[in-house]
Amino acid sequence: MLITIGEKLFKTKGAAAEFIREILYRYEIGVNLTGDDHYFIYDLLLLHPERDDKIGAGVEGFSVSRDGRFGTTKHFSINRIDGTSVDFSFAKCLSSNANDPIKLFNAAARASVASQIILFKKIFLKSIRTIAAM
Repeated sequence: MLITIGEKLFKTKGAAAEFIREILYRYEIGVNLTGDDHYFIYDLLLLHPERDDKIGAGVEGFSVSRDGRFGTTKHFSINRIDGTSVDFSFAKCLSSNANDPIKLFNAAARASVASQIILFKKIFLKSIRTIAAM
């Protein structure tokens, strides 16, 4: 089964997982992802079944963190524009229904307006902070 993540096409789920793990282990704990890695992980996140909850106020960037429970494994964290962060499972992004055509279309539609939504949220949050400071 072919797996599509953004503009990348993988022959198997295992090949996609291996590519993602290479990105994960390329970065030290607490380091933000950059360049193509950042954009690829954003495209991956769009396939997550709980993407809207994970994205929250909007994505500022991604970093690598340790598992909060045991501290032994690495995972990706979403750094949101409101200063919060949350981890996400790339395995959930690779689930069998993640490449459903409707979900892929919805993800593409969201991605096409994501920068506008993020800009709006940043301006809105800044205005609230200004009002609260008065």
